[in-house]
Amino acid sequence: MSNSKRQKDMIIKDKEYKLVEIFFYVTEKYENELKFLCERFSNNNEPKFSDVELMTVYLFVANYEQ
Repeated sequence: MSNSKRQKDMIIKDKEYKLVEIFFYVTEKYENELKFLCERFSNNNEPKFSDVELMTVYLFVANYEQ
């Protein structure tokens, strides 16, 4: 395996671990604090994404766009 391929694999793994880390952090915060402060302003009672998943994606993308 070439060095560039190995480096790309490591970057991908780092991003995957960061995504999972953010997901667990948001889940913990949501369950303990945020679910009492957040209100969904939608009449959709079966969303494709949960609030936690949506916040995770937002924070993950914001982290990498900086």
